[in-house]
Amino acid sequence: MTLSLMNLIVCGFGVWVCICRAAKMNNESGLSIRWQYVLWSTLLLSSGASAPLFGLECGLMQAVLSAGIVINLCAGFFHWRVHGKLIH
Repeated sequence: MTLSLMNLIVCGFGVWVCICRAAKMNNESGLSIRWQYVLWSTLLLSSGASAPLFGLECGLMQAVLSAGIVINLCAGFFHWRVHGKLIH
């Protein structure tokens, strides 16, 4: 149960990161990049909520993969766009 709770917290943070990144994009951002964040957030939401939604307990590799995706999303933190300008 603790692994499922940890995965839910990590995935919830990942969904928040995807929403924040998608909200900071402007019209110059490609549609495919915006769809990429929609797919990432859907994947993380289904992974984090797999125990209550599907009745499946979280495994170790599922939690590691979710954490890796969130780390990858956070790696480019300083390159998020704010009003069309890059943050440095």
